[in-house]
Amino acid sequence: MGFGLLLAGYFLLLDVAYFLITDVIAASLIALALSKLSYLNRGFKAALITSFVFLVFSVVEFGFGAYEMLSSPIKDATLISGIAILKNVILCTLSLTMFEGMREVSDEVGLASHAKKCRTAAYLALPIYTLAIVAETPSLFDWTTPYVATIIGVTSMLATLTYLIFTLTAIFGCYAKICMPEEKNMSSVTKNKEKKSESFADAYRRQREERQATKAQRKKSQ
Repeated sequence: MGFGLLLAGYFLLLDVAYFLITDVIAASLIALALSKLSYLNRGFKAALITSFVFLVFSVVEFGFGAYEMLSSPIKDATLISGIAILKNVILCTLSLTMFEGMREVSDEVGLASHAKKCRTAAYLALPIYTLAIVAETPSLFDWTTPYVATIIGVTSMLATLTYLIFTLTAIFGCYAKICMPEEKNMSSVTKNKEKKSESFADAYRRQREERQATKAQRKKSQ
């Protein structure tokens, strides 16, 4: 259930129409999802804390948006850019911590290829969101030409969108392949087992038994 909520939250972050209320809903779903995953490892625990920060930020951002609609638009370019930059910093931190948690979980259940994908996604977070921060910098037009600034802005937008889609595929990989412990008690457990890998407890137990068997074979061979 945790990965399913996480998938829904990140899907809402695509938010092509850019409705601020969508970010609030997305942040709420992400925080709820990570609250269900945080017991698994430190990566998810750190991501949970970051998701709470993102939730508070989204509510404040929604407040600014509502103020603009009910009164006059905010004309302070520095304030607008500052809000956008802070959002990118929060999302970058969330991606780094969340993908670290997903990598650890994937390694634990023996999904080496998916763990590698999560590691790659974590590495990409910093350059992607750094480019987004540069694109939102108020002084961008002061040290470059309008043409270059436009190229940077468009490139940043496409890169961020592509990264969010990549994030969705990585989360879906966890949702489709990893069986959470509580899912073993669901009525559809048989179908889940056919599609998903074993639960964390089972994976740990299997790995421990394999190590013990390997040690026993080595002792016999000696």
